Amino acid sequence: MSDVRRTLYHVQADGQHLRVHLLRSGAGRLDLNGLTHDEPTLERALDAAAAWPAVPGALYDALAWELDLSARRGGHWPDPAP
Repeated sequence: MSDVRRTLYHVQADGQHLRVHLLRSGAGRLDLNGLTHDEPTLERALDAAAAWPAVPGALYDALAWELDLSARRGGHWPDPAP
């Protein structure tokens, strides 16, 4: 049985794939083309994606776009005019 509860994000850029998994333990896992990195929380896993040298800029930008889209899901989009 896999320890992955759910894959939250799967992004692609420049022929590479980055997946962000939520584990059954509540930890977060980054999976970059089969190379994995676990953190005790999902938030720390997302922070680690920004700091992990193996994640190219275009791939992290794709993840950041997905995170921004998720954050705006319940709010106004696009931002209302001031």
